[in-house]
Amino acid sequence: MFNRKKVIIIILQNAAKAIGAATLAILLIIFFSQQIVKISNSLFEQRATAFILERRNDAIGQLREDFKAIGESDNKIKNAFPPADNILDFISAMETLANSHSIPQSLRFGALAGDYIDYNIQLNANISIFINYLKSFEKLSYFTSISGISLSSSGDLMGDSAISLGARIYTTPIE
Repeated sequence: MFNRKKVIIIILQNAAKAIGAATLAILLIIFFSQQIVKISNSLFEQRATAFILERRNDAIGQLREDFKAIGESDNKIKNAFPPADNILDFISAMETLANSHSIPQSLRFGALAGDYIDYNIQLNANISIFINYLKSFEKLSYFTSISGISLSSSGDLMGDSAISLGARIYTTPIE
């Protein structure tokens, strides 16, 4: 039968099994909780990465739309600044401008000063033709500015006048 010693052994065996099961359960809980934390962190990082990629894709889409909107305008801007060592296209455009308004024109260019060249335009025209010339000058595809205008008339403004314009053409530097 059961004596006291056997009962204590059975109780201790059952207690050891219970403690072993509890210890195993605690170890499994700790192991799986660490795995859950790792998976949770990984999921958080993946969501953050997905969000960043989505924003980057949106930015790329916006850039593509902007490039379409810009189109060939960047070439227009680039061509607005002729090379400092070759302004022949600009001179040709100025001659075409004068010829289109039937105005005799004389151009004198100064030395290159950094990223611009100062120049002077001498014209002989009446005031209405000169105004039309200036309107066309403003539409030239070059980045240029007028710094001064001098007009000498022999009395009647509707008659021919000697006109002098001080101007500056901005250029791309020589490399």
